[in-house]
Amino acid sequence: MKVWSHFYPSLDVQLASDYTGGTEGLCKMADQMKKPDDILMSSVAFMAEDVLCLAPEGSRVFLPFAIIKAGKEFFRPRCPMVIDQGRSAVITEDILSDEINGVYINAPAYLKAHPKIDFIYNSSLAIEIFTDLEKDADRIHLYGDENVNMFISYMLKRKVKSHPEGCVCPTHNRIDLEDVKTIYDAACKGYGAENVGILIHGENRPETLRWGIEKGALISGTGGMYREVEKGEKCAYVIATEEGLVSRIKHDFPDKKILPVLAHCPNMKTITLEHLRLSKKRIKEGRVGARAVMDRTKPPYYTVEVVDEKCCVERDGCDILPTPIEIVIPDDIREVAAERLRDMLYHAAGQGLGE
Repeated sequence: MKVWSHFYPSLDVQLASDYTGGTEGLCKMADQMKKPDDILMSSVAFMAEDVLCLAPEGSRVFLPFAIIKAGKEFFRPRCPMVIDQGRSAVITEDILSDEINGVYINAPAYLKAHPKIDFIYNSSLAIEIFTDLEKDADRIHLYGDENVNMFISYMLKRKVKSHPEGCVCPTHNRIDLEDVKTIYDAACKGYGAENVGILIHGENRPETLRWGIEKGALISGTGGMYREVEKGEKCAYVIATEEGLVSRIKHDFPDKKILPVLAHCPNMKTITLEHLRLSKKRIKEGRVGARAVMDRTKPPYYTVEVVDEKCCVERDGCDILPTPIEIVIPDDIREVAAERLRDMLYHAAGQGLGE
């Protein structure tokens, strides 16, 4: 069994994992597996879905912890773009066009495999993918983070059909440009502008992304930002993203001065070291609290089945908190989603372009 983590859970959870990476990095790790294995994922659900789709047949993927609302609706850890948690519009099949459709990486596996979807994109590879499709740009609809979609529109200098209205990452959307400018100005005074790098996640607000472009910032996903600090020659970096990545960068590169504009993802932070410890023990014993089977075409997408009540905690007389929960996706969805994920991962001349 392996324990994998995204960069956004707390640092202690990341350091207790066998591998930590961005969304693309996790996908590539799964795609490069030589044999099936059990994988315990410290992440939100769509990342676990992607790993399950790309891992060898026979692999099992678990989340260390979940909140099942009223005993049946898979609530956390999930991205608000996938299921409405009161802060973002949700991507669903009801709004898909009959033209060319691209779906954002944060969408559930069901939509990644939907017959109307033509490609998957993320904040790192969106420009390259969209440029290749530019001849049909007037017929392309992008379903995902509104800020990423507006970034694509700005960079390509053409209007983008973005759906649904108001679909954003609440965490990155809270970052204020004035805070970024204040930290950047102070960094330039302290270290000299030529020695200060700027790293901005693609899900930030459009005005922050435009300012970053003007300043020569790297606009990227989490893995790309991590690698820039790892390989870059600047002595200081202003970073506008979730605090978990910042904590990991500070830990791994103590010689670099990291100046963060922090945001907090509550969904990622629901997973604790105790959840990891209990889940590892129970999986090795052949026990699982619940299974979430993707068998619906609309939110909540999953039917949740309690397997072992002794591995679940009840809250408020109705919510169920299983440790761990297994993600189950039908083979037909896994196969199509995996094919489209690989198209995204190795888009440029058959080469991976980072996390």
